[in-house]
Amino acid sequence: MREDPEWEKLRSPSASQQRRLKNARAEKRFKYSKGNQTYKINKILRRIKNPGLVVIDCLQLMENAGSRDYSTIMRNLNLLAARSNVPMIVLSQVPRSCEERPDKRPLLHDLREYGCIERMAEIILFLYRESYYNPACDAPNQAECIVAKNHINSGTGTINFDWEKNYD
Repeated sequence: MREDPEWEKLRSPSASQQRRLKNARAEKRFKYSKGNQTYKINKILRRIKNPGLVVIDCLQLMENAGSRDYSTIMRNLNLLAARSNVPMIVLSQVPRSCEERPDKRPLLHDLREYGCIERMAEIILFLYRESYYNPACDAPNQAECIVAKNHINSGTGTINFDWEKNYD
């Protein structure tokens, strides 16, 4: 574990950060419910005062009026984010087909199976860890954040970072 002051700042939030964290909440009650989940997210956003961020944990679990049409779901999420002026992070599974390639790093076209995610997302990030596929690799505590698409400032590339196995 790191022992530098910057790491300690992240581990020990300030008083103002603690107040904001105290107001953070997770809405899980419609996790597997049927129906228009973007409508339900919109209702929750109207109730919460100044939401800072919405995180959707797994696009593939969402439905829109009983359908898993990811193009419609993504379009509705984009409209909702724009209307409510709240950034959204939408997590998605990557198809297993990337595990069949020699280089198992996910690529932008891997998302085509799920409709228009590739086209509609502002930023697409992939996480990759060589040691997941090859435990005997040279750097078992290294991971990569692959910036595959970035419409905000067009910067793409790979960011290497340390992987803390005890949080795996």
